[in-house]
Amino acid sequence: MSTVPPPPPPPPPAYQPPAYAPAAPSFTYAGFWSRVAARLIDGLIGLLFSLPGLAFIIAAATQTEDDVNGDTEFTDAGVALLVIGLVLLLIGSVIFLILWMRKLGRGQSWGQKAVGISLVAKDTGRPIGGGRAFLRYIVASLISGALFGLGYLWMLWDRDKQCWHDKIMSTVVVEA
Repeated sequence: MSTVPPPPPPPPPAYQPPAYAPAAPSFTYAGFWSRVAARLIDGLIGLLFSLPGLAFIIAAATQTEDDVNGDTEFTDAGVALLVIGLVLLLIGSVIFLILWMRKLGRGQSWGQKAVGISLVAKDTGRPIGGGRAFLRYIVASLISGALFGLGYLWMLWDRDKQCWHDKIMSTVVVEA
């Protein structure tokens, strides 16, 4: 009976370079008031997109008459002006929202550019894209606005100055 010799020991481990892990980006987070100022500027720009529709709606309000019962109602011209105003208001709002989301997705809205802040992904420090910006906006509207706006105020005591919608979407607003 012959015995099988044991297998040779494995070779010593070769040099392995250390695993590369990119450094986490470091940020200077934007403050509360700069975020508020940027949002106000964006809101004023949004108002500009709504002005044509609002002008027609205001004009419609002047086109009223009293019926036989003494109730005030729109004239035919007033109804037409109101419908045109509402359509223009809807179109202007949609155009603004699309342009605003594209700007946010690229890192800065008009207001953020004016005050020197930008929106980025927390893990990469890069702009988040229009689709993610839109989802962030929806989350902000529904979740951060709930409970009397507590989600927006959360940044006041959060270490990374994130609102609830920032935490959910893994974004931060930083100084540009």
